Amino acid sequence: MMKMAFTRVGLKAMMQIGLGALLALGVAGAGTAHAVDVKVQPDMAEVVTISGQPATVVVGNPLYADVVVVGNKILVQGRNYGKTNVIVLDVDGNKLARFNVVVSNRPEEEIELFKQGQRFTYLCAPDCGQVLDANGGKTIVEDLGARIQLRESIIKGSTDK
Repeated sequence: MMKMAFTRVGLKAMMQIGLGALLALGVAGAGTAHAVDVKVQPDMAEVVTISGQPATVVVGNPLYADVVVVGNKILVQGRNYGKTNVIVLDVDGNKLARFNVVVSNRPEEEIELFKQGQRFTYLCAPDCGQVLDANGGKTIVEDLGARIQLRESIIKGSTDK
């Protein structure tokens, strides 16, 4: 009898591979009876392959996830922490798949700060720096836009001479 030693990282990787295999079997089967969880982080995306050609995709609550259909693949993007479901139908209205989307678990190196109703995200690996986040503070996006416009006008001005 062979003994196997599993490290925490090795066991986690094996569980993820097993979950991926179950996800592929569960979502790829037409008329799946059991919903599977697709786990995604906010502002990140996962690919789900569907058996058949999707015609209609319904997201239970678009505040938590966005979806885009590319062929027989569904791209799921996490928006905010929470849970919703996705139902995929073919042209005839037959259910091709149903799965849950769980948006959670930011990386350990990432922290969020909420200030005056705005969310600010920082990546700390090893030093902290602010992450541009479209769901975060409006002023960050406006400031970045102004910097890009200024840079483009400087470049345009130097090439016109």
